[in-house]
Amino acid sequence: MYRMMIVDDEERIANSIYDLMDERFEFELYRCYSAVEALEVIRMRFDIVITDIAMPGMSGLELLNKVQAIWPKCHFLILTAYDSFDYAYETLRHDRVDYLLKIESYDTICQCVERKLQSIRKERAREENRESRETWLIVRINQYIEQHYQEDLTLTRLADEV
Repeated sequence: MYRMMIVDDEERIANSIYDLMDERFEFELYRCYSAVEALEVIRMRFDIVITDIAMPGMSGLELLNKVQAIWPKCHFLILTAYDSFDYAYETLRHDRVDYLLKIESYDTICQCVERKLQSIRKERAREENRESRETWLIVRINQYIEQHYQEDLTLTRLADEV
């Protein structure tokens, strides 16, 4: 199951996005009403964080920087009521971040979340594929060593054979 956090200092907005995500997706959902509160919860891995950009105490961009330092694969959806080029430009400097105005429709927000889920699924599939290739290689190396342990083994020979 995927884990999502919603962060907005406006409780009405945080609650409505929470309800929307709960209705349309199967997430383990969390909501916080400040970035400071979110940092207390973020000790566990989150797949997606939806956050307001302008909040008292700590901005959504500060939260983004702190979370991605801990969980670099975490995806962010930054929501804002401000149509500011500076905010949009700052979010473009980060991987896995989308920027939407709060006036966007719920369908637009859900489409963005769905794209993020597809991206996460692809990332996990690539990781699983890489891990299974590495596991296969380790098994093959062990088999070769077991079969040829009495011979003069070198890394070069092992690499050539495996």
